[in-house]
Amino acid sequence: MNRTSNYVLYLTRVTVLALAILIFPYLYFQYQDRKLLSETKEMDMNVFQMDKVENNTLTLEEKMKLLTDGNANLKLIELKTGDRYSLYEARRQCFRELSKIPVLEITTYGPILREIDITPYLLIDSETPSSSMLIWKGSLTIKDIKYQITLEEESGKILFVQPVGEKDETLEMQWEKYLKNP
Repeated sequence: MNRTSNYVLYLTRVTVLALAILIFPYLYFQYQDRKLLSETKEMDMNVFQMDKVENNTLTLEEKMKLLTDGNANLKLIELKTGDRYSLYEARRQCFRELSKIPVLEITTYGPILREIDITPYLLIDSETPSSSMLIWKGSLTIKDIKYQITLEEESGKILFVQPVGEKDETLEMQWEKYLKNP
């Protein structure tokens, strides 16, 4: 009988100890959480007025000037992807915009999307770094004539389209008309 009571006493101690190990931390942390949540602390916050950040976006004319100036301070940094367009979306946008220039007849003779070879670049003026823009430069062939193109990412407009090695007056006139339309 003495042996049985020792086992019962031993099992009772082990059970109480196990319950204490499992339950005591739970109860302790619950108590601490309640105590912490019941204390409400107020913090003085100094609220100050933030000035509006100056928006240094360039107009389309300024972007054109930046591209055509031949400025030696311009840095072209090749990127893996654009900000607004993926390669596929940029090709699609080029096709969409080029189809607005009738002399190119891109819908009839134009390339399929994967034949528009363009790469994104970050164009930065080292004298005024705020004068920067993302462009997609590349080339495509329409009716056996190779064209150089530049797509501006922010507006989605073609900033430059010209046959390689020659000038096309009709294309220039229609392209200028295209630039004036929204």
